[in-house]
Amino acid sequence: MKFFRIMKISAFALFSMNMSAQTVTKLSANQFQFTEGPVWDGVGTIYFSDIPASKVVAYNLNTNSFTDTFVNANRPNGLMFNENFDLIVCEGEAGRITRRSVTGQVLETLASEFNGIRLNDPNDLCIDKSGGIYFTDPNFVFTNQPENRLYYRDPSGNITAQDAFGRGKPNGVIISPDGKFLYLDNSESTAVYRYDINQTTGTLSNRILYGTLAGSNDSGADGMAVDTNGRLYVTSRSTVQIFDGTRLTAVQTINFPEKATNCTFGGVNKDILFVTASQNLYQVTGLGVIGVQHPFDLPEVNAPVVNPNPDPTPVIPQPDPIPVPVQPVVPITPDTRSIVIEAEDFDATNGAFNGVEIYSGEWNYLKQFQSNRGLG
Repeated sequence: MKFFRIMKISAFALFSMNMSAQTVTKLSANQFQFTEGPVWDGVGTIYFSDIPASKVVAYNLNTNSFTDTFVNANRPNGLMFNENFDLIVCEGEAGRITRRSVTGQVLETLASEFNGIRLNDPNDLCIDKSGGIYFTDPNFVFTNQPENRLYYRDPSGNITAQDAFGRGKPNGVIISPDGKFLYLDNSESTAVYRYDINQTTGTLSNRILYGTLAGSNDSGADGMAVDTNGRLYVTSRSTVQIFDGTRLTAVQTINFPEKATNCTFGGVNKDILFVTASQNLYQVTGLGVIGVQHPFDLPEVNAPVVNPNPDPTPVIPQPDPIPVPVQPVVPITPDTRSIVIEAEDFDATNGAFNGVEIYSGEWNYLKQFQSNRGLG
């Protein structure tokens, strides 16, 4: 990818509580207005939104530089790559979700209304293994729908409401690494919910309280990420709070000097947590985990092994071999006697062979044998 404007950014480390091995580094220099929606392209770039500037920005990990990839993007928010690495964009101002090229060309409008009415402000999204899209639609700016909802767009394009929150603000949404669960948070609540996913239809059921964010009821909960161990990373106020399902409260917390808005894993090994926070992009290293963006990031369980160099010669079936009867093994009772072979000097015996003498292995016979031969 070509980067037309290069800016050198000096980074500095920030202190963070509860995770002594980690390092939090600020990558930018307050040049953005309000950042959101970070996503890794799988090669060398983190893309994220600058909402008030209505643009999508690219951060190149190799050059540590930022470039505006496209502008006039209708106040973009959540971003996600699909399996073909088209960029799926939540466009709040237009009330729609689009599929774009990384240069900004609109390839398709995926969702723009429900029940014939324009969506509110599509905020965040995630994509399942079949290409279905879960997305949240709170009314932070525009109010069109009678309720703020969580939706699912199936691979054929049908959109169904999966849950409703009245005037609450459903925000971050992410799928567990095994594709079995969906997590959702609410900016006006401390609750983090978990749903069961029907693996065939994509529909959700059995909403439970998975975690409780620290802070007031107006938690400012926002974007989320997951790692291969199934741990959930939730941005809330000036923190990223980490849940592992063993308890309702966070097991670890990462602190930032400004509001954390969203996060994603990236880098060649997907071991760096990138966090958008108000005017800046941060990275967190030393977590000792590997991140996941989609269930299709992971290899199929029990996937067939395909020979990359198949032999074009047809295989001719051969008849099964005739089984050979197995004879029973007769146990051999060990003998306590030893066989002693006496070596003879053929020069001394004039070539005559006097035979083999067998002696018992018992000690007294052996001593007698030695005495007879002048050895004992």
